[in-house]
Amino acid sequence: MNTQELRKSLETESGELKWQELEPHFARGIVRIISNNLNLIDIAIDIAQNNTDAISKNLSSNGVSEPTDHQATTWQQNNTSFLCVVIAPFVLVQELLSNQT
Repeated sequence: MNTQELRKSLETESGELKWQELEPHFARGIVRIISNNLNLIDIAIDIAQNNTDAISKNLSSNGVSEPTDHQATTWQQNNTSFLCVVIAPFVLVQELLSNQT
């Protein structure tokens, strides 16, 4: 699958979920947070295509990170919504800010 086809597929497969729906994936350690200053689909493509340079850059700059227990508790209490896409083995999530919902 070329990059354009992959992008279209990921855009189709992405969707909005509440944190409560993501908690089982968090418990399994497969949720990754994508910073709001990055494009969720671009990051998913980098992971799918094993673009190690881009992935390393985003990990070192905290553009991609693992959620903490404190974040999970806050999101559960606030019923936070996320834009999500699955790139096995990860569930990539990006918090939807109030002006994005």
